[in-house]
Amino acid sequence: MTSGSRRRRVALDTDPDSAGRILDDLVDFHLLDFREPMRYAFHDVVRDDARHRGAEADTVEIRRDVIARVTTQSLRTALPCAMALSDRWWVDSVSDLLHRWCGDDVPVVTRPQALAWFDRESAGLAAGLRLAHQYGLHELAWQGCVALFKYLHLYGYYDQWLDTHRDGWHRLGPPMIFLA
Repeated sequence: MTSGSRRRRVALDTDPDSAGRILDDLVDFHLLDFREPMRYAFHDVVRDDARHRGAEADTVEIRRDVIARVTTQSLRTALPCAMALSDRWWVDSVSDLLHRWCGDDVPVVTRPQALAWFDRESAGLAAGLRLAHQYGLHELAWQGCVALFKYLHLYGYYDQWLDTHRDGWHRLGPPMIFLA
């Protein structure tokens, strides 16, 4: 199962088979486009309608819970990938979180695998971190900022790096001066 399919299953709070049937039904009804293996996208009109209906029907607590589940699932994959890219130091609280989730079975990811994962998932992870910050999930979002750092730094994506870290810093700590 890919990280994207795990996130969908987690967001739907269901088992993998049920999540797959739901996705297949949405594709069959032309509400969802199948883009590439395990990649889907809503049509713009459907996405806008879903956003509007969700804002009306879902409570803040429901949205926060879904965002927390999806962000946690993303981090379960992102953190081992980040460790593969950062061969020097690692923030103790992030390392502790990863070991709480995985115990002694932290997945071993190669550098090429990690880069490929971040190439596919970094934009979605950054968007999820912004939502996590908006919904008060600051500790969880901060872990994602740490996970994204090395990838963004390697490719010189400084604006995205500053944006994700600035969001976290403004919500967690004292004012910071950015020289950008």
